[in-house]
Amino acid sequence: MGFVTELDLKFFPDEAFESIHGLSSPERIAVSVRNCLRLLMMGYTVEWHELVIPEVFRAVFVERNPHFLKWMRQEFQHGFNYLLKQLQFIAPLEKNHLAQIDLYMSNCLSYFPFADPSPYESITIPQFIDQTWQGIEYKIKPIELTNGAHHETDRVFAYGLEPLFFTKAKSHLIFMGTTYPAGQGFLTQIQNNFKGFESVGKDLYRTGRNKIHTWLEQQSDAVHVCGTSLGGALSLLLAIDQGNFNLARIDALNPPGLHDAKNKSQFDHWDSLSRKPQVVVQIQGDDPVSTFGIWKSDWTLLRVIPPPEKKGPNGFWDHALNYAGIKGTEITELNPLTENEARKKRNFWLFSMGRLFIYAILKFYASLIRPAYLAMIKYAQELMLLMLGVAVFLLSGFSLVVAAITFLAIIGSLLNKTPTTLVRIGDPSLPRNESLDLYSQDKEQDFCFTNQEINSYFRVMRCLVKNKEFVPHNDSFLWHTQLRKKDYLQQGSTMEKAEQKIKVRLNKAKAFMIYKVLALQTKSTPSALRLAVEDIYQEYKAGKNL
Repeated sequence: MGFVTELDLKFFPDEAFESIHGLSSPERIAVSVRNCLRLLMMGYTVEWHELVIPEVFRAVFVERNPHFLKWMRQEFQHGFNYLLKQLQFIAPLEKNHLAQIDLYMSNCLSYFPFADPSPYESITIPQFIDQTWQGIEYKIKPIELTNGAHHETDRVFAYGLEPLFFTKAKSHLIFMGTTYPAGQGFLTQIQNNFKGFESVGKDLYRTGRNKIHTWLEQQSDAVHVCGTSLGGALSLLLAIDQGNFNLARIDALNPPGLHDAKNKSQFDHWDSLSRKPQVVVQIQGDDPVSTFGIWKSDWTLLRVIPPPEKKGPNGFWDHALNYAGIKGTEITELNPLTENEARKKRNFWLFSMGRLFIYAILKFYASLIRPAYLAMIKYAQELMLLMLGVAVFLLSGFSLVVAAITFLAIIGSLLNKTPTTLVRIGDPSLPRNESLDLYSQDKEQDFCFTNQEINSYFRVMRCLVKNKEFVPHNDSFLWHTQLRKKDYLQQGSTMEKAEQKIKVRLNKAKAFMIYKVLALQTKSTPSALRLAVEDIYQEYKAGKNL
């Protein structure tokens, strides 16, 4: 593969930054989000310094801003909508056009996790199905890669995107790249980046592997996988692993390669895989990260060079931006074996030894310095009282007994203090975009299910998951119909018209849960089915019961 891109794919109609002068703080945030995505998706611009405002600085370096992230998810949807309009008017669609679109779309998806995707919202993404471009609406599933023992802000997630109702569409699995300093999981990701003598991200892949495989096994068709930087490295680790699932294609943007070790990783089954996914790695400009590690000989390795006016001034920008959609970008295929040979010394001294040294420093900070700092912040008032009590005792000569009682009371307060809850991934109380909300009653739709499907759904939910009798005792209606649930289910097992369809009106979250339960029922053992459906049901309840 080698070509110069002919399409000029835009995420927004106008490339120029919008002005923030004279706007209120909420308006400044909304405009800054759009400008940030312009920079990421449409090439470098000297206007980037307009993003340096207090609201953005605080959201990036100090504390995650749920409203900032809500706006970002909304603008991602606007960007995908505008991209779909462009794609629908491209004719004729040449082979190189499809190759460019695949690269650009994968890169756009790779940035989506930075918006903290919500499991209670959907995202509609362009997809080429039956020779036409269509907008496919997806349900989002956060998949934790950490083991649950981390500080709330240190947890790291991948994101599974599953078509809501369109069975021909493929699912996507997106591994998140190294986030910004205030982003979810920043410290954990940094530690995974610098752990020497193993592939970048291997610790995260090891702890999240079973959950990733479980989600993949639930998908009905081959899955597209993508990620940038660390996310790309995790995508490559999945590519070489084996499991009871089908991967269609792996797209990795500016990832480090695999660690060059004589003894293969326990997850490296690439050479023995009977069905290998297509693996495409993009190395943009002077990106520094992808100059390390090694590549499998049958991977597609691409050098991506944008036009000079769109290229960032240094490797940092080349690592961060998305060049594939820009017209005139040169895409050249590289030889993986030649690249591997050229970086042998660099891989040992920097990728192995250098990372090990940095990792030791990070480990010391994460294990000792940071916990002490967090404890001081968390218990600042009690520590001040403790110090005051000691000072009073020393200065006034109070009895040892009184001082001991005071000391023990304060220590007890420290030990029994309930930790504060921070902004959490998947918290249903976080702000949602109304237009994307799966639970919106204003956007309920009509869905058709056969009598057999409805009975199968209730048998799983009532008997297997909730441990209830199949026929309820109350006399409620069935999903906004005029049918009584009790009467309907009583005749369910002897129903002659099993394939007769019933129209019901539901929100998208409820409809997806029904379809998902029915799909799992056909391919899961009872124990696996119960665990999977319980997870789906708990997530549904969390999003519904605010």
